[in-house]
Amino acid sequence: MLTMIKNYFIHMTLKRFVNTVFLTISISLSGYFLYHMSKYSIVQAIAIIFAISYELANKYQLSLARTKIKTFIRLGFKKGWVHLVTALFLLLFYGVYLAYNILSGAGFFVTVITVQDKAAIKSELAESQKLTELKQLNTTIDSINEALAVEVKTSFRSKSEELEEKLEKLKAERVKLLQTTTLNEQDSPVEQNPFKNLAEVLEVPMNRLVGLVFMMIMAGICVTLIVTSEDLPEDETEPDTTRNELPEEKTVNERTENEVITDSQVKSMPELYELKAETESNISPEKQEIIKFTEELWGDNSEPIPKELTALKNINITDRKIRKYSDFLESIGAIEKGRGIPPRALWQKERVIYYIKNNDIAI
Repeated sequence: MLTMIKNYFIHMTLKRFVNTVFLTISISLSGYFLYHMSKYSIVQAIAIIFAISYELANKYQLSLARTKIKTFIRLGFKKGWVHLVTALFLLLFYGVYLAYNILSGAGFFVTVITVQDKAAIKSELAESQKLTELKQLNTTIDSINEALAVEVKTSFRSKSEELEEKLEKLKAERVKLLQTTTLNEQDSPVEQNPFKNLAEVLEVPMNRLVGLVFMMIMAGICVTLIVTSEDLPEDETEPDTTRNELPEEKTVNERTENEVITDSQVKSMPELYELKAETESNISPEKQEIIKFTEELWGDNSEPIPKELTALKNINITDRKIRKYSDFLESIGAIEKGRGIPPRALWQKERVIYYIKNNDIAI
């Protein structure tokens, strides 16, 4: 597992990097959505584990579906219809995942904006209440001032001290109330919700507008995950019946050049007999070119499956053919290409050549 993760980052490409970033975003949004379903810690922990596992499982399903479709195209309907059915079945469940991913991701943003709006409304109500109290205080203060003016005119001052004391108390209360309001705080941040103003212009409910916008954003994330996904290596998905058709490397590679194999021995080994028969038959020019390209790509490397092959730019054929043949080898799972680095072998050279000789190739 650790080696697989290490190799994933060692062979990092722009496509793989983008997929990793958007998958991380998707997992985060999905985890947040499921985390808040319950207030119990054990349920929240299970929800996080489920979100991560579900996202990774669907990444694998998509890669497997892509590989199955390519296998179907290569084998044709008669031999590969099972791969097509498998791919369609996987894509059906991936469609369910897309619906979940879009809704859960949009739910995160809708929740954040709704909570923010509720806090803003609560703050506005509190300010409105303070303004009402302030208005009542001003009215009371004005009434007391009028009463004091009447006492001054009538020279009847029996209640003046009591009124003045009450007036000072009300003024102090008004100052305290003014200090808690934001009416005079020019530096205080103003909460802005562009969706609220846009909803008013479009004359649609704000929650519906928010949901629609972020569902479109999540749909874009899902499309990015699809177009940046990778195929699985062929040897992970190829059925056993197909693998059994290939000769084991032991029967071919471990024989020395001086060892003589008689015709009777060849006939007693079906895989070698088929290989000999195909070698003796006419091979199409295109197959010969691909075989030559394969031999140059693997070169004289002594490793059975070399970590790095010959750089594509160093192979002496046209760029169009390099792209064409390397794409074919990648499609059958024989190599893995990366941007700016030499391709990496996934098969032994003899296995690739045997596959080319013994399969119908249309590229």
